[in-house]
Amino acid sequence: MRAAFFTGTTMFHREANSARLAKALMGLELVVVQDIFPHEICDYADYVLPCTYFLEWHEYAGVKWALNGNVQKNDAGIAPP
Repeated sequence: MRAAFFTGTTMFHREANSARLAKALMGLELVVVQDIFPHEICDYADYVLPCTYFLEWHEYAGVKWALNGNVQKNDAGIAPP
């Protein structure tokens, strides 16, 4: 494995041996992280890409936590720069 792309995850909170994970990330040729929040894994990334929050999506999405299968429509609060 030469590269890894992480999106929406906090790998250091999932791995019991964080030193082993850090060593593995430093051994990769390319690490790309995409997330809405800066996590520890960003310190090991070659590229950090922005990600949209669910309130910024311009699409219809099923509401997974609703028992009756509601649908929600989101519009961006502000225009992206």
